[in-house]
Formats: sequence, C-alpha cells, structure tokens
Amino acid sequence: MFKLCYKRRFSSKKLLFLCYHTQSSTCKKYPVFTLEQQKTILENLDNSTYGLAVKIAFGTGLRLGELTALKWTDIDFEEGTLNVNKVLKQVNVVDNDGTRHAELLMQTPKTESSNRIVPIPSVLMKELKKHKSEQAIRIMRYRKTYKDEKFIFENGLGEPLEPRRLPRFFAKKLKELEIPM
Repeated sequence: MFKLCYKRRFSSKKLLFLCYHTQSSTCKKYPVFTLEQQKTILENLDNSTYGLAVKIAFGTGLRLGELTALKWTDIDFEEGTLNVNKVLKQVNVVDNDGTRHAELLMQTPKTESSNRIVPIPSVLMKELKKHKSEQAIRIMRYRKTYKDEKFIFENGLGEPLEPRRLPRFFAKKLKELEIPM
C-alpha cells in the first residue's frame, strides 16, 4: 500500500528523513547515507558548534528548527534526554520601505506529537557537557557583549544559530568529503 522513498537532501524538515507516499503518487528515490558515509561524516566533524549540531542531528533525528531552538534547559543531563518543545524559523520580512531582512521566530511545533522527549547517545552527552563548559568560558570572556539566551547552538555571542547556516555548513562538509548530496 505504501511505497517507501528515501530523501537525503538537507532540508528545513530534517538532516535525513524518510517519507512515505501512497503507490499512486510519484516518488523519486534517493539513497540514504551508507553506514560508511555516515562514519566518514561523523569522523570528520570538528568540535565546533556546527559540528556538534550535525552530530546531535545524526544521533537524535531532530529537524533543523528543533535543533537550532534547543536551549540548555531542554537537556536533562541526569536522564540523558532532550525535550523538543519549540522550533526556530528564519523568515524573510519586507519592511514598509521595501527593504528585506531576515528575522528569527521561535514557535511551538506544528503538532502535539512533535513535542517529545528524545534520548541522547552517551557519547553525545559527553560532547554536550564539554560544549557547555566551553560556552561558559566564552560567556565570561565576552560578558559585556554576550547575549546569554541559553541556546546550545549559538553564534559565538549568545544569539541562536541562524537555521540557514547549518545546511550550508553541512553541504560544504559533504563536498569536502566527496560525498554526493
């Protein structure tokens, strides 16, 4: 009754996701990353904010907006889980004078089932703890200009990562590793 289609393009929905279509719909098939490709990607990610964000996405299956909306209060270090309860979207806004600019909007997920508790692999919990410590040092160092909004994935000054930057980083990494998109 259903035809399974794999889509591997980085989109605003997920880093990697599966979509189901009825047999009557047309579905273009894309291969998912092989285990070898996944291993290569994960081994070649640095410990930057972007690298950790991709690792968390691979390890938890979070969508882009869910990932960039994460705050430290969403992580339960004792239970090894994270609470998905919001999404961050970047939208283009046109002012009255016709100038365009991007704005970040924090929203609740579209459906109630999108609010969920997700387990985090223990190896990623260790990396999150390290990232939090490094972020605390940055907060102290740049306390006069740092906006501590408690985002896990921030731009270096406390503001959330713009959701559009992560796909660019990921595409650049895939190109560097010669892994087709």
